[in-house]
Order: sequence, then structure tokens, then C-alpha cells
Amino acid sequence: LEIAPHRIDLVLDDKVGMPRGNPMTHLKIAMDKATKYPNLGMSMTVSERSVALFPSLMMETAGRLYGVDLKRYGRFVKSMDEAVAIIQADRAKVQSSD
Repeated sequence: LEIAPHRIDLVLDDKVGMPRGNPMTHLKIAMDKATKYPNLGMSMTVSERSVALFPSLMMETAGRLYGVDLKRYGRFVKSMDEAVAIIQADRAKVQSSD
């Protein structure tokens, strides 16, 4: 991310859920790292498991606490196809506004 001259979008394929420990600490660290790069377009997590409800609630809480736009950083989706479609739509929207 640091040296890439173009937009990079990040999609995480969640197979294991949240790491051990306090999830707020993990989310704060991840958000701080992600939002410091101006070329990071969107980041989201693909999780087909219904367990994604708890992490998504934690992300919503962390986003409010730390002032992070969760439509860009931290969205949960059900499939890789959905993630790609969201990214493509956002890229098209950005290009049309340039």
C-alpha cells in the first residue's frame, strides 16, 4: 500500500472469525493501519457464516467510536462476488465524478 501509485481495494476471506482477546483493540489497530493509506479504496470482509453478525456489530461500534466510514472500511458481505460488485460500482462512481 505504501508504494503503490494506484487505488488498492482489500477483501478478506474470513474463515476463522475474530482473533482472541478484546475485539475493540484489534479493530482499532486495524482501522488505524487501513485509514493511514490514501490509496486504500475499500476494505471488506467476506463471511458466509451467521457469526458475522457479532463482528459486524463490533465494527459498527468501533466505527462510531473512532470516526471511521464503515461503507469504505469494515463492511461485511456474504460472498466474494458481492464484494467485487461493490468495489466495481464504487470505482465506476469515482471515475464518473473525476
